[in-house]
Amino acid sequence: MKLTSSFSANLELLGILQYISGYWSNIFGDEYNTYFKNNIFLQKTITHYNDFSNDPLVTFFRKMTRNKKFAYDCLPRLFLQYNRNRVSYKDIPEEIVYRANGIRNIKKLFSLIDDFYEKTGFNCYFIDNKNYYDQHLYNILDYDLDLHIDHFEKYNQVSFSNYYLFLNSFDFCNYGGRYHDSPMAIIGFIDDNNRISFGNKKHIIYYIWHEFAHSIFNDIFVDYKKFNSRSIKNKIMNTLDTNFYKNWQQVFIETIIRTTVLRLINQCFGYEPYLKQLNVELNNGYIYVPIINEVLIDYEIKKASFDSIKDIYPLVYDRLISS
Repeated sequence: MKLTSSFSANLELLGILQYISGYWSNIFGDEYNTYFKNNIFLQKTITHYNDFSNDPLVTFFRKMTRNKKFAYDCLPRLFLQYNRNRVSYKDIPEEIVYRANGIRNIKKLFSLIDDFYEKTGFNCYFIDNKNYYDQHLYNILDYDLDLHIDHFEKYNQVSFSNYYLFLNSFDFCNYGGRYHDSPMAIIGFIDDNNRISFGNKKHIIYYIWHEFAHSIFNDIFVDYKKFNSRSIKNKIMNTLDTNFYKNWQQVFIETIIRTTVLRLINQCFGYEPYLKQLNVELNNGYIYVPIINEVLIDYEIKKASFDSIKDIYPLVYDRLISS
């Protein structure tokens, strides 16, 4: 297993676009802007790129992100596909093309990014600030991430040759899924105490477990079609008022993932951190975590009889239906 940790120029550019276009401010209001006030590097960068707030790329970006299905996780996944020298459009997932309202929009976006790189010298900016990026990458070397990925693989009964971790200076959200068909985690710059630090050791570990788990569970509605039933939908729909996510399928995936992370926290850090995080999840509206937690405890006891963690799906379905 190999873990590759890095910053991506494309994701840094995305973060700048999200800021100067008003993308995050439209979602979180002034709360987002306050995160920049105590960070000289971020302030200096934004001050410079604010001059390009009416650039054709920024204008088109605003237009595309008004389409709610294109926003959030679709953005970093698409920007990681961008390559200044050669873009293989056939490799862009169909789901992203659909959410972008067609390949034509993606081609136009990438063409405008080409122009933006040239007129702003953004690539030079990224290289010139290499010391800033290297320092944050150096800080996470002491976190034993390889060891905790090993815990992740053993718990979920999976094995991957590669894992990709991207740190992102301008985004305070985290994302997961696959990159080159391997687990990927994008970690934003804000930890759970609103510190601009990429978090402490436990923060990083919790979130790489969470985001890497998306590579396992994002296809849950394809892998086990019963989860598409009206009964499951109605149960999850009842939780949306207290949840950040407003899509019931996303909330269901998050509930599964957050519960598996809770079990890993319990095994690796002990009961008190587990209980603390459990209360966080319940306060965030994930009311079905305790039910799935019970299923996962059974899974841990009888693990030898499961070929994969996905074998719990029928048990999760039955427990939710009967709850």
